[in-house]
Amino acid sequence: MAAPDSVLDALLVSAQHAYGAEDWAQCQLLASELLGRAAGTPHRRAEVSAHVLLSHAAQRQGEHHLAAGHAASALSLCQDVDDPLLRARSRVAAARISWTVGDNDQALVDLEAALALMPPDCSDAELSFDAQNLMGIVNGELGNAETSIAWYQRALALAEHYGQPRMRAIARANLAGRELDHGELLLASGDGAAAQAALQRSLALNQEALQISEQAGMQRIQIVVLSNQGAALALLGRAQEAMDSFERQLQLAERTGDKASKVQRAQYLARMYREAGALEQARAIAAEGLEIGEQCSAKNLLVSLYELASSMAEQQGEYAQALAYYKRFHALRSELALDSAQQRARVLAVRLETEKALAEAAAERSHAQALLQANAELALRAEALGRDALEDALTGLANRRRLDAYLGLRHEAARREGTALCVALIDLDHFKQINDAFSHAVGDTVLRQLSGLLQAHCRAQDLAARYGGEEFLIALDGVDLAGAQAICERLRQAVQAHDWAAIAPGLAVTASLGLCDIAQHERPEAGIKQADALLYQAKQAGRNRVCC
Repeated sequence: MAAPDSVLDALLVSAQHAYGAEDWAQCQLLASELLGRAAGTPHRRAEVSAHVLLSHAAQRQGEHHLAAGHAASALSLCQDVDDPLLRARSRVAAARISWTVGDNDQALVDLEAALALMPPDCSDAELSFDAQNLMGIVNGELGNAETSIAWYQRALALAEHYGQPRMRAIARANLAGRELDHGELLLASGDGAAAQAALQRSLALNQEALQISEQAGMQRIQIVVLSNQGAALALLGRAQEAMDSFERQLQLAERTGDKASKVQRAQYLARMYREAGALEQARAIAAEGLEIGEQCSAKNLLVSLYELASSMAEQQGEYAQALAYYKRFHALRSELALDSAQQRARVLAVRLETEKALAEAAAERSHAQALLQANAELALRAEALGRDALEDALTGLANRRRLDAYLGLRHEAARREGTALCVALIDLDHFKQINDAFSHAVGDTVLRQLSGLLQAHCRAQDLAARYGGEEFLIALDGVDLAGAQAICERLRQAVQAHDWAAIAPGLAVTASLGLCDIAQHERPEAGIKQADALLYQAKQAGRNRVCC
């Protein structure tokens, strides 16, 4: 027997209130009860709303696979409901999961779809604010700084219009965070006056956000605000005020069990003391932050702190310690990249699983037409999953998407640190003739065996990728051009000496290579263009050679 509308309405209002109060556990409890009463009944709106709230609560508690399942359920179930705002809420829930696992492009697609469903005078203030605020976050992470600030300002105007404390505090805190990031970038570029102005704007916004959140008793927002405030003060060199902000933040964090705040505090204080010339004190603070960060596995915060610790150790001539810190920095960054890829894969798998189960249920209700539509949706999702894969299907090497991300990060780091980043483009000689004479199946086997040779000549920190067709690329990190040339020459000889006849009698394979240090170029694309020109030079000179 279905629960009466009044019971479902009361549960929904209570769950929404818990969400607004940031009581995720209570929100999850009430939304679960709502779902249990509404699932499988004609009360589809209540069922979808329960999934949306459960998705938000799970995401806030780090249970991303559960959040993804609820968001996928909400998206699928709300198609049968004539309620644009409910569909918009489902889209925002899906966008939040995509953003959490680093799929900002998909998050942007979902947010744009959500906003298109909402009228200009949308009556749901929370929904409008969440969509606009998340648009600011996602655009910021995609590097669209001006667009990000514009969305934050819209969210702030909306918050002021409705006067809701949570929205007013969050809008100011996010704008303050954007100004803090901007100030850091300006400091790094040497524009001190503009950096000071940005950091002062950040402080003003943080102070307003702090007052609002203190009056409303929102401790989680206060922790974020005090952290950003302390960071801005540290970058401005206002040591005692920065320490006071961080101390207040730590007191609040202790109550909520948030140990990661200490790692972020260590990073900014260490930088402040280093700039002030107190290197010993800076290193002691960094070491304490590293110990705490390792205990609570705060990988994302540890990465930049290990890089800073390495730089300070090198500054004092402790090169072994600097190298140890740098190795841990590099290992953590690789772990984060792998964690992110695995997390995204799990989320996508949950989405597909959820949609498949819902499609099977829909097929029982609606037979052929519903099944056809569900299969089409699953095919699109499967295609999206394939596009997001990090490996080339044939060779198992990195694909272009992973390569572009890797080169972008390492090129920037190499130029900043003054180290080399050598890239070799490798092309198999007369590969078309191999396909024509021996078959495409043999050609594919050649490509797979070549990928094995490439991996054998790469170290753990290097990357081998399929660049396209019979063209490959290896990125040799931290090896100067002479060293890279020696590696490439050994690779060329290994390709020539390989037992290709074991694949097909009479088969012989050679390769031509174009090599350059792309860290010598302002943009990685320019370096790859030079490597391509050198590859063409190797071809013109008779093939089976390395040009650099």
